[in-house]
Amino acid sequence: DAFHPRFMFHKTTSYQELSAEWKKAFDELYDDYFFKRQDELWREQGMLKLPAMKSASRMLVCGEDLGFIPACVPDVMSTTSII
Repeated sequence: DAFHPRFMFHKTTSYQELSAEWKKAFDELYDDYFFKRQDELWREQGMLKLPAMKSASRMLVCGEDLGFIPACVPDVMSTTSII
């Protein structure tokens, strides 16, 4: 119940030593945890924090792709009018 995969564990030497079967199992766990189970949390946090950021300043708020994009991001950015 307390286990969760390390972000970017694919780059560890431990992962590299696993068999193809174990790699597949860890990949599925990783994808489920970060891209499915956490999506609603990302949405909620975005909808909580992004409007506050926008209202705190007249500056243009924009997003940048840093490689990890939860499925909810395009909708949240559109809803909050963030470029």
